[in-house]
Amino acid sequence: MIFCKLRKYYHLREMVDLFCKRLHNKVVRIKTEEKLNDEESKS
Repeated sequence: MIFCKLRKYYHLREMVDLFCKRLHNKVVRIKTEEKLNDEESKS
């Protein structure tokens, strides 16, 4: 992810870390929800 590579700019690092964490959490949540939906539709 390009934003994560910007971490070397120290003043941006906290912002970028936060952004990357949020993005990661969002992706994980979406994947988890998809998995749950898949399992529900199978049963």
